[in-house]
Amino acid sequence: MAVIVVALAGWLAWPRRPAEPVPRDKIRYGYLPIASDASFFVALERGFFSQQGLDVEPIKFEASNQALEAVVAGRIDATAVVALEAAFSLEGNTPGQFKIIEMTAATAQTKVQRIIVKRDSPIQTLADLRGKKIGTFPGSQMVVFLKLILGRFFDAEKEVEITQLKPPLQPQALESGQVDALFCLEPTGTMLEERGLARTISMNPLYEFIQKPFPTAAGIVSTQLANDKPDVVRKIEAALRSAHEFIRRQPIDAALVLPKYAPIEINLAPKVAVYDYWDLHSIDRDSVQRLADLYAAKGVLTKRISTTSLYAKLPK
Repeated sequence: MAVIVVALAGWLAWPRRPAEPVPRDKIRYGYLPIASDASFFVALERGFFSQQGLDVEPIKFEASNQALEAVVAGRIDATAVVALEAAFSLEGNTPGQFKIIEMTAATAQTKVQRIIVKRDSPIQTLADLRGKKIGTFPGSQMVVFLKLILGRFFDAEKEVEITQLKPPLQPQALESGQVDALFCLEPTGTMLEERGLARTISMNPLYEFIQKPFPTAAGIVSTQLANDKPDVVRKIEAALRSAHEFIRRQPIDAALVLPKYAPIEINLAPKVAVYDYWDLHSIDRDSVQRLADLYAAKGVLTKRISTTSLYAKLPK
């Protein structure tokens, strides 16, 4: 017995090698500084990526087109939701570069996008915007959206001037009269209305005037990542799904994450609206194809594309 005790004591005292850390999959992940990318911000800040064994490096871009270019060039592996029109255009010009893993959509209750004017502006309706200057978020999608909306009232190709402005420049542009109206995304609309500087003349115009529901943007991974590391893509999708559920169940807590990544004042964050999120398996794929067909019919896309193959396939 004494021998056993001595042996056990010696074993316990023997310096042991620390356990090897579990390797984590490193992902370079693009995002835009807008409320629509809330699912990515929540997945990052609430630890949903980490829980899946992912080490995510967030990389900021100013426009969807820039983020997509980085995916194609191999500088990033994935991006939070980017303009669907830009993604469609990429697919039409250079097929097979990405796979969709989540989407946002404008539905009946959406308050993310709106058209606003100065509080004392004589402009009352969208028809009143004929001949005016309108500012909007940089990138081709917002310009396309605006032309589709205003095309219901007049010739938007000829009878309106559209200026692309980064979000920090939009309030000053409206207040100074540089533009007569803004077609803006959150948080700009809420911020200016809360300050008493603007009023809305059209809330949720994509849904109201173009298509119901209206798919707006997609979170994507590179096709290379999808092919080479499908299990990593499965983990990313699972983390985002957890973020979607968190946003639905705890919208205020989710909103408080936004100021870290987007120009949103902390006191306004709980009032900022976000789009509805579609998980990979709940995407309304018929609506996505209808929108792609509309873009082709309107000349937004140079040719019709099939969206069937654009979705990631997850391993079991």
